[in-house]
Amino acid sequence: MTLTPKDLGFMAEEYVEIIIAEIKAVGVRINLLQSSAVNLTVCFDFDEYRFKPMIRRLEKTFELRYNNGLSLLTISNYTPQCINEHMENRNILLTQQSRKIIRFVYQ
Repeated sequence: MTLTPKDLGFMAEEYVEIIIAEIKAVGVRINLLQSSAVNLTVCFDFDEYRFKPMIRRLEKTFELRYNNGLSLLTISNYTPQCINEHMENRNILLTQQSRKIIRFVYQ
């Protein structure tokens, strides 16, 4: 789920706090979080019972975009060959990479 402030402002710390508080209030566990100057992307396991009330509250302040049916793959100590083996012919929506770990959100 990607959230952007409706006031077209930056994703200030106050907005991040609101989002995290709403996610925590419904008991959702965050699997991946990525922030930029203008939006925040959060990946979590979909639970319709928890998701709908959270969406209703967050859409008052944020523009929301989300997808269902995605997968998250985390690879530690990755190599180019390993990435190619696991991600070939996949529609990658988000990549998060550090020196030792790479994560993909894909369809």
